Amino acid sequence: MQAKKLFSILLISLLLLNFGGLFLYFPLQLFRIHREMRLALKGMPDDQLEVFKLSKADFIRAIVDDDEVELNGRMFDIARTRVQKDSVIVFALHDKAEDSLLAFLDEIVKRPLQDKKMPPIQIYQFITLSFLPPDQEHFNSVFKATGQTPNTLYLFSSCLFIRTLESPPPRV
Repeated sequence: MQAKKLFSILLISLLLLNFGGLFLYFPLQLFRIHREMRLALKGMPDDQLEVFKLSKADFIRAIVDDDEVELNGRMFDIARTRVQKDSVIVFALHDKAEDSLLAFLDEIVKRPLQDKKMPPIQIYQFITLSFLPPDQEHFNSVFKATGQTPNTLYLFSSCLFIRTLESPPPRV
């Protein structure tokens, strides 16, 4: 009995990991990239960093996290900042790995929304396979939209089923 329970838990875990893999992959990769950039920035000299002079308002708008800014559509990890009278000087390094990860996520999210093609008729036929009598109105509307008729023996008209006469339960 214990083996069946363990197998069930393992199977459900694998299915959930399969469905939620992207949602698990993305934060883990982002965490790894942040950690690597923090280590790289610790001892980096100023001549290897990009320097930006921003107003305080622009700096506040550009901050993504405590240690990141987004400027011109690119992500930068902040090594140091220096505050002057009305501006902030930012010493940062362009984070190419994070930019590519965010572009990858953006592509995954946008691609299904851009697809305007209709699925093949075989998909409609598979989806409408039924082993119970179908709702005839819905059934007809799906196939009128596609202009096809189903080729399966499992779709019966509901008029083929004969109902028994309802009678009261037997007396005991």
